[in-house]
Amino acid sequence: MTRLALNHAAFTNGVSQLHGEVTKKMFSHLYPSIPLEEIPIHSVTNGVHTESWVAPEMRGLFEKYIDTNWVDNISDPCRWKRVYTIPDQELWETHQILKGRMIKFVQNNIYRRMDRNFQPLELIRECAGYLSKNVLTIGFARRFATYKRAYLLLKDRERLARLVNHPERPVQIIYAGKAHPADLPGQELIKMVNDISLEERFRGKIVFVEDYDINVSRHLLQGVDVWLNTPRRPHEASGTSGQKAAVNGVINCSILDGWWPEAYNGENGFAVGAERDYENEEVQDREDANSLFDLLEQVIVPYYYRRVEGMPREWVRRMKDCLATIPWKFSTERMVKEYTRRFYLQAALRGKAFSADQCRLAGQIQEFKKLLTENWHHVSFRSVQVHQPPVLKEDAEIFVQAEVSLGPIQPQDIVVEVVYGKVSDHGLDKITLMPMRLVQALENNVYQYETNIVLIRGTSGYALRVRPNDTNFVHQFELPLVKWAENL
Repeated sequence: MTRLALNHAAFTNGVSQLHGEVTKKMFSHLYPSIPLEEIPIHSVTNGVHTESWVAPEMRGLFEKYIDTNWVDNISDPCRWKRVYTIPDQELWETHQILKGRMIKFVQNNIYRRMDRNFQPLELIRECAGYLSKNVLTIGFARRFATYKRAYLLLKDRERLARLVNHPERPVQIIYAGKAHPADLPGQELIKMVNDISLEERFRGKIVFVEDYDINVSRHLLQGVDVWLNTPRRPHEASGTSGQKAAVNGVINCSILDGWWPEAYNGENGFAVGAERDYENEEVQDREDANSLFDLLEQVIVPYYYRRVEGMPREWVRRMKDCLATIPWKFSTERMVKEYTRRFYLQAALRGKAFSADQCRLAGQIQEFKKLLTENWHHVSFRSVQVHQPPVLKEDAEIFVQAEVSLGPIQPQDIVVEVVYGKVSDHGLDKITLMPMRLVQALENNVYQYETNIVLIRGTSGYALRVRPNDTNFVHQFELPLVKWAENL
């Protein structure tokens, strides 16, 4: 089905920049003669409907300090810079109100579950003391798919126990979510989290919230201090829960996967691990878990508990950095505008043109594609000559000349070009295209082309190719036929 869709769609995109790159690699076998960076798969990063997720109290701050009509200009970055005018005390007190409401909600959830399950009365009474508004609170709430690795913090129980039971700087963690009814490993993860939350050393410090729904999600997204995201890179297509948290000034702590590499700037959240992929999942889990614990112990926890005149001013500054840089960029308003500008309008105009005059243009394009497909085997390079200076330096000019046999295909139906760029392990990177000029027609449907290219700094390489060309193509590889010159 994916191949069918790729073959028939005018536009194809991933839902984050990283997802677009991963998708190109996944389906590169469908474009065997096309360099990876030229594969016609783009990206439009997902966004969230801001008004659906912002807390009423935060909305009040936005109306007061950003703009009374901020909802009509959600994707305007200039307006969001006004969050820096919000007094630290006011922003922090607002966050604490939301945190207190969230904690009360979680306590009630746990109470109802204990009461329903006929837990001992002393445990039911104890749950009223679970969680504190004055303790750094981490939230992890989402679908419990195994690649999201809810278990990452639970891999080192001793280190986790020290973290949540620190006498001066404790941490509390709230988990919530559901697994698909057929996802048994995901269900086992939920059981593991719940079992750990019942251990004496973790009771009341690590909790699991049942009956996950949009209401649970809103309370957690609006009230925790840190939103934790630990997917196995690069398996997260985008993810949006962190975007919803950021709208409320909740700081993200995430693996650099999905949308987060585009958002993280070093000041508006925290990054776990490096932007790299692993061949061994056990090694990846171990290194990411160690990175997360180090980040919590050495950076996040001290950062949160550092007070100036009773106020965590550095933490509030990071909340403002989060609000100033994330909501405007990761909103559905921006997303829909981008889809419209890049794809929808072009597709609509193309559809209108193709359906006009009893689909005359569509028929012409179909015949053109048929002609090229049936005769592409005639296309070949008869000769290639390269004239270059004896010593190659940056900005050196190279003259390239080629004779190309086209068979029944006409010169206006193709482009002959030089593809050049930096040499890498998998070919050429950061490529530049230089069309070659048609100089003359020779005999037997052979044509002479030439051009000049200027070398770039570093180890450079180049290649020659022929590809179809038509102004009605939506992109240059709508008909993915390419003929490369050999033995250059």
